[in-house]
This record gives sequence, structure tokens and C-alpha cells, in this order.
Amino acid sequence: MARDRTCFLHPHSGAPPVAPRTNRSLTRLAAADTAGVDNGSLDTVAWSADGARLVAGGPYQIRGDHPIRLWDQGGRGRAREVAVSQNTLLHLVPCGAGWAVGATDPAFGLLSATGKKRLWQTGVIADRRGTLGDAFTLSAEGGQVRFGLGVGGQAPVLFDLRTQRLTEAPSPVPGLAAPDTTSLTVSNWEDKVSPKARRHAAGPPPIRDLPRPRHRPGPHPLRAWHRVAAPRL
Repeated sequence: MARDRTCFLHPHSGAPPVAPRTNRSLTRLAAADTAGVDNGSLDTVAWSADGARLVAGGPYQIRGDHPIRLWDQGGRGRAREVAVSQNTLLHLVPCGAGWAVGATDPAFGLLSATGKKRLWQTGVIADRRGTLGDAFTLSAEGGQVRFGLGVGGQAPVLFDLRTQRLTEAPSPVPGLAAPDTTSLTVSNWEDKVSPKARRHAAGPPPIRDLPRPRHRPGPHPLRAWHRVAAPRL
């Protein structure tokens, strides 16, 4: 990302992750202060519109908060951090005197030159990540289901199919139970992209042979079959 025609930023996963370089010779001009960045990386970087400040963010986090790291003097100054999002910062671009930012909370907003939030909008749809075990329960006939609208089952609600109503349900609802996740052995599914299912030792149930057709008497025999119930697989 070019600040002007003389130098640009070179972010990468190794140390130091932010390094201004000259445009012609690719010579490193300086390395931004990244001391203490040991819990994630700074994958997205940007100068301010006037080139006086440098900002970076990414998966880097401190006690669950994902901050931006700010440097004055075009990236040569002392670093300071401002907590911004609850998840990875994906993109930073100059906007006025500050920056526009997008994060995987999901959230987006505008930051001032000091990193203060001027505008911040988080997601308005349900976030079902981490909704496991007792965070997702349902009735035996499937007519009621209790689940959370937030990560890990936060902000739980109850949906009743019979009344077609969605109501808040902060406490467990009697008669509802967590889904059966033990009858079928499934592994490698939590936080993975390639789940695996193991066959039962007995194998699939056998398919019963259908009876042979019998002919009706007459000059033009018709074929008829006995109707049999299809076996459950």
C-alpha cells in the first residue's frame, strides 16, 4: 500500500511484520515497533491519508480484544494500542483523518486519528458459533427448540412451532433435551472442515428380497406384485 511515490508498506507474517520500503530499490527504510506482538499477527496495515501515522491490526489479540496498533512519524514512532473489535481485523483503509475498518465480529466502522470509534456497527443477525450441548435443546416431537442468538448460546430464545412465537428463554426449559450426538460416531467436526462418520460394526441393515411376480390366468396375463413395506435403512 503506497503512502506516496517514494515508499510503501510491506506487511508479512514474520518479524518484523510491518516495514516501510523505498519504491525504487526495495530497501528497507525502517521497521515499525512490534515489541509484544506475540499472540497473533498484524496482517492489515495502512497509513493515514496524510502519511503521518501508521496503523495495523489482524488476528493479534490481548485478553480477547483485537486492538489496532498505531505509530506516529510515519511508522517510526513509539507504538500504542487501542482495543477495537472482538475478532480478527480484516481491513483498514484511510478515511478522512482516520480509518475505515472491517472485522470478523462481524463489525465495521470509522476510527479517528487516535483510534477512537466514531462509528461502529456490529452484526444484527444470529451468530450460532459455539452453540453446542445444552446451548441447543429441543422437545421430543421437535415442536419447541431453545437456542442462543449469540456466540456460545448467549441471548437464548425459545421458538414454539405450535404458537409460532419466539420468546426470550434465559433459563433452561423443562422437557427439552440436547440432541443425540452419540448414536452415530462423528469425529473431526468441531472447528474442522472435514468431518468423518464411522460405520456401525454391524454394517447397514440387509435389504430383503422382493417376492417374484405371479401371473393371472387369461389370454393376456398381467403381472401383479405383492406390496411389501420398504425396509428402514
